[in-house]
Amino acid sequence: MAARPDAGPVRVFAYGSLVWKPEFDWTARAPGRIGGYRRAPCIWTLTARGTPDQPGLALGLDSCPTGDCAGIIFTLASGGIERTLEELWRREMHAGLYRPRWLVARTAAGPVHVLVFVSNREHPQYAGRIGRKEAAAIIRRARGTFGSCADYYRSTLRALEAEGLHDPELAALVAQVDIA
Repeated sequence: MAARPDAGPVRVFAYGSLVWKPEFDWTARAPGRIGGYRRAPCIWTLTARGTPDQPGLALGLDSCPTGDCAGIIFTLASGGIERTLEELWRREMHAGLYRPRWLVARTAAGPVHVLVFVSNREHPQYAGRIGRKEAAAIIRRARGTFGSCADYYRSTLRALEAEGLHDPELAALVAQVDIA
C-alpha cells in the first residue's frame, strides 16, 4: 500500500478466478483492460488444481508488449479495507507466485489505478510460455484440492463472456481442452 499511486478507492483487477469467485468485500465492479500484459496458462499449480505428480496450470497475468487483457475491476469497500486486503493477500500471495503491482487500467469512465497480481517470473512454479496443445493436455488431466483444472478454465471463460468480455486465446484453449 505504500506504493499506492493515489488516494482514491482501492481497486483490484481480476483476470482469472477472482472474476467468478472474488471472496472479498467490494462495492462496485466494472470491466477494464490492462495493456502490456496477457492472461496466460503460465503458473504451475501443485495443490489447488493439480498435484506435484500431476501439476496443473493456473492463469497468470504475464507481461507481453502487445498484450491487452480484459478483466473485471472490483472497487473494495472502504470500511475494513485492511481486513479485505489481508484476505486477498492470504489467497493470492501465500506462495509468492505473483507480484503485486499498481497498474493503470482503461475503463469506460477513463483510466484508473488498480492493484494487480502479476506472474512472478522468478518463482520456480513459473511455467513460461507453453503451446496451446501442450497446455490443453496438462489442463485436461490435472485435478487438485479445488477440483479440476479444466473446470477452472471453463469457469473463467464463462464468467468473462457473461460480462461481455472476449478472450479468443482463452476460448481456443478451452476448446482444445474439451476436444478429448
